[in-house]
Amino acid sequence: ANGVTFATDNNVGHWIPVSERLPEPETDVLTFCCGNIDILTYRYNKWGEVRFMFRDECGYWKETFGEVTHWMPLPEPPKEE
Repeated sequence: ANGVTFATDNNVGHWIPVSERLPEPETDVLTFCCGNIDILTYRYNKWGEVRFMFRDECGYWKETFGEVTHWMPLPEPPKEE
């Protein structure tokens, strides 16, 4: 359509079940939780436990409300031309 082509496969990677492997701490990853896809950070909470977390609107780290079942590394950003 108007010279635009559409991707037919997902070349970002594959979803990794958290039951098989977890990301390295302090890493931003794409996550699947409760039917939603989000970017979360796998990081240490204030008790020293590693959890999937996000920053709230005030900048405070919060743990996710639902259970993350799958994750994948973020793709590389596009190169500046």
